[in-house]
Amino acid sequence: MHMRALVGLVSALLGISGCERRNLDQCRVPDLPCEDGRFCKVAANATVGKCELAECSASSECPTDRPNCSPQGRCFACGVTSDCSKQTGTPICDVGRCVECKTSKECTDKSRPYCEDPSHACRACQRHSECDSAPSSRDGVCVKDDTLSTLPTGQTLLSGMCVPQDRIVSVDQSCTGTCTVQDKLTEVGAQKPYLRLGPVMSTALITVRPVPGLPEVHIVSTLADYSPPDPAGKDKKPNAILTNSNGTVLRVEAGASVTLEGLLIKDSKVGVACVAGGNATKVRILRTLIGQTDVGIQSSPGCELSIEQSWIGEGPRDRYNGLVNTGNLLAMDLDGTKFDIVNTVFNNNKPMAPGTFSGIWVRNATATTPGRIVNSTFVRNESASTTRKALLLDCIPATGTIAIVNSLFLNSTPTSGNTYVHADCRSTAQTYLGSDDPTLTGDNNATDLVFSDVFNAPAFGDYSLTNATDSRVRDGGLTQFVDGGKNIVPTIDMIGTARTATKLSRGAFEAAR
Repeated sequence: MHMRALVGLVSALLGISGCERRNLDQCRVPDLPCEDGRFCKVAANATVGKCELAECSASSECPTDRPNCSPQGRCFACGVTSDCSKQTGTPICDVGRCVECKTSKECTDKSRPYCEDPSHACRACQRHSECDSAPSSRDGVCVKDDTLSTLPTGQTLLSGMCVPQDRIVSVDQSCTGTCTVQDKLTEVGAQKPYLRLGPVMSTALITVRPVPGLPEVHIVSTLADYSPPDPAGKDKKPNAILTNSNGTVLRVEAGASVTLEGLLIKDSKVGVACVAGGNATKVRILRTLIGQTDVGIQSSPGCELSIEQSWIGEGPRDRYNGLVNTGNLLAMDLDGTKFDIVNTVFNNNKPMAPGTFSGIWVRNATATTPGRIVNSTFVRNESASTTRKALLLDCIPATGTIAIVNSLFLNSTPTSGNTYVHADCRSTAQTYLGSDDPTLTGDNNATDLVFSDVFNAPAFGDYSLTNATDSRVRDGGLTQFVDGGKNIVPTIDMIGTARTATKLSRGAFEAAR
């Protein structure tokens, strides 16, 4: 009996110890730690973790006080740069963290020249200022397209790269006497494809001609990151000012291709003239204001015109007061021209004589020269032809090639038979418009808007949308408009604010959300 009792007691004790025996692969910090040399890894929302030999496989798995994962799977905080020498892609120590860069000088990959803060990772440049040789030096130029991707090996410039200083021709206040913008333009070529302007005032004709071996000439101001109404540029007066009271400011000749970025063009007979003579000639205008001219832009057959994030007419008063206080007598005269107008404002273009036209005159359009107006704003262009009755867009002869999408046409309610878009310019591809013109036809057009209810401060040239603006204007734009196989609805607005994929505002400005 005694032996049976002893065996029973031992069995009972073993049973009790078996219930309390711990699974050494599981852990709970701090009361159930892992064995030495193993680490407790707890999944999200779990209370019990698993003991593993490696503490981490990536730095993202490490705590903030030890933010780096070593090749041995240990989290650590660096103290000096040598602590990061074995960290692939992050060889520099910054406040305990191994990073790719602390300044852009450490970004040696030409395709990713800018050091982003606070991530301290290298990326492609997006703004010219990100390529400055020193903070606020305003001498940097960022490549923003691939028009120079076909240059010979060693000269190729791709989107997102910074242009080396020795490949930029500069014009500023030191250019005096016989030195002119036109003189400097002759230095532009495949080796030096960029002409940087500012601060400079030019008062003579500038002619852009085809340059052998150079697909496109780029003329960029030192403030080209800012569109005319950009609040970030409010205290930065335009400093690349081109005028010519006796004639044309800038003439682009047959066969040339040019991008104009961040300029102020004013006080002239013609602001920009594209004289193609039937030859393929391309003019792209970015973040530029054209005002106080007899004709803002004039083009001939063979021209292709692209305007983005620009301003045609009287400028925003908080930045252009005293510089451009009136619009153009005629905004555009486009003859046989293929054109795109995107994220652009037409403001207060008025003819000298009452009863004449001051908007966009489209002549001799064909199927090969379509026009597209997308997310643009037309305001205060009040005079109209007494015979044609068009306020903003007129076409001779009639054409059905003009698409207008997500755009605003507002002044005061048109009277006496006037209309913003002449019947000879209308097409089925004119949709999602906002206006006070009930004669405009098309899908999802809002033609009963009130001018003063749509914009924040129109009396001061502020045509951003009010928080209380009509929901059809605020959130009712067309998000997909595929033309030529490409969605041409812009992903940003006039000042660079992102446009969403679901709710999209009409006009040049995206509503605040």
